[in-house]
Amino acid sequence: MQSQIAATRYFDTWRLGERGTLKFDGAQLPVATANTGPFFLGRENSISDPVTGDLLFSAGNNWLHEADGDTMVGSLGLYTLPEAMIPHPGNNDLFYVLSEVPGARYSYTLVDMSMNGGQGAVVPGVKEIAFGPAMVSTRMQVFSSPN
Repeated sequence: MQSQIAATRYFDTWRLGERGTLKFDGAQLPVATANTGPFFLGRENSISDPVTGDLLFSAGNNWLHEADGDTMVGSLGLYTLPEAMIPHPGNNDLFYVLSEVPGARYSYTLVDMSMNGGQGAVVPGVKEIAFGPAMVSTRMQVFSSPN
């Protein structure tokens, strides 16, 4: 599965917290751009279109951002910092934003990129859904597994 994801272009554009962007387009070195909004201090994540490599959305602080940096519909008020984003295996428009919630549990927020004119939005009622057992650590590793 990792080679399948690597063969797509989900990870071509990386948004960095202090207004930086790295774009990988098959060249040996990525193209670095400064002063691309929005500005964050702390963690940030991003995910790209699997075909074009264009940025779909990013996360920083406690909300999600459309590709142009605007706040994504329905994302204000996320309690936790988004840790990772993964595509839904059966629907190219859906993405799970994974976080930790108080009490050291995992949570997910579902983003539907077909909403809001293609800019994406948090699916109503599917925001910070807690799952899994209590965690010992507050760090998250995300990887594909055949089981």
